[in-house]
Amino acid sequence: MRKMILSLLGFGFVSFLLAQNLVSYAGNNGREGFYDILQLSDGTWLVGGYSTDLNWIDPSIPRTELELPPAVSNQNGSNQYGLLLHLSTDLANILRVVHFPLGGVENVRFIKITNIPGTATGDVFLSGDTEDSK
Repeated sequence: MRKMILSLLGFGFVSFLLAQNLVSYAGNNGREGFYDILQLSDGTWLVGGYSTDLNWIDPSIPRTELELPPAVSNQNGSNQYGLLLHLSTDLANILRVVHFPLGGVENVRFIKITNIPGTATGDVFLSGDTEDSK
C-alpha cells in the first residue's frame, strides 16, 4: 500500500508539473507497481516497475522482451515481469513496453541516463531486484 501511495504521489507530482489533471491506473486482476519515472530528451517518459501479467496492455502496443544476462538469477522470485513503459509526452498513452522474461527479475526499480540535462538522451541503465540464494 505504501508503494502504491508513493507511486501515485510521483505521478501526481509529474501531472502537477505538466499543469494538467491526469488519473491513471494499470492492470486488471493482476498486481502492478511503479518505482521510477524519467523524462527523455524528446519529452516522452520512461516508467519502471513490475506486473504479474501484461494482459492489461493493448496488444497493438509494441513489446520487446529483453534477454536476461546469464549472471542474473531469480530462482526464489515471485513470477512477475520487470518492465519499462515508454509513455507519450502527456503521459496519456503507452507507446512501447520493454520487459524482462516472466520471472526473470522482480522489477525495474531505477532508471539512469548518461546525458547531461538539455542534451540528447544517452545510454539508459536499469537496475532492480532479484530473489535468490546466490
